[in-house]
Amino acid sequence: METLINWEVATAVNCSIEKKGDTIVLTAPAEGGHVVFEGPAGMVGGTEWTSSRFLVFDALDRQDWTLGVAFRLWAADGA
Repeated sequence: METLINWEVATAVNCSIEKKGDTIVLTAPAEGGHVVFEGPAGMVGGTEWTSSRFLVFDALDRQDWTLGVAFRLWAADGA
C-alpha cells in the first residue's frame, strides 16, 4: 500500500493515483472507478469521524471536477 497524507490506499479500481506535493490526483477512465483510503479516525471535511477508518471516492462518469478535502488526524495520544 502507498502512504498518502497518513492514509494508505486500501483499494483502487480503475483509478490511477499520483501525489503532487500536498495534492493527490485521482484519474479514472470514462467508465469511472473508485479508490478507498484507510487511516486513523479524525476530521474530514468538517465532520468528525471518531470510529471510521475508511474514506471512499467514486468517479461515476467522465467530468472535470475538483474536490478539496481538509484532513485533521489525531495523534496516537489523542492530541
